[in-house]
Amino acid sequence: MNRKEEISIKEKRVRELMKSLGLEGIVFKKQSNFSWFTGGSINMVPICTEMGFTTILVTEKEKYLISNRIESARNMEEENLKDLGFNLLEYEWFESKEYDLIKKIVPSLNVGCDVSIYSLKNIEPQIKEIRYSLTSA
Repeated sequence: MNRKEEISIKEKRVRELMKSLGLEGIVFKKQSNFSWFTGGSINMVPICTEMGFTTILVTEKEKYLISNRIESARNMEEENLKDLGFNLLEYEWFESKEYDLIKKIVPSLNVGCDVSIYSLKNIEPQIKEIRYSLTSA
């Protein structure tokens, strides 16, 4: 199984979870969930926090990398997220636009997240459950 196939399996799991919870999107901010969903990519800069510097938003039909301009090239090119079908939502490093970009894609903000942030629904326990079942990769 290649990385693209692995991500496809995980996308299906995430979208099934979205549907079962009545959500329009799921956000991954934690390093562990980012790495799991991307088949091993890294979104961390410092090692003293579980939060990554870039974020993934999965909707019914798309998957997005939300990143400041400094980290976007590394993630899209070096981590090959561009080739894996991720769409880039980019903002300037000095701006705090992550919330605005999530709201642009999902105006209702009916979104689950792996942490408590922006009034999104914390669904970390449910995310852990879909991670328990390993793929053959």
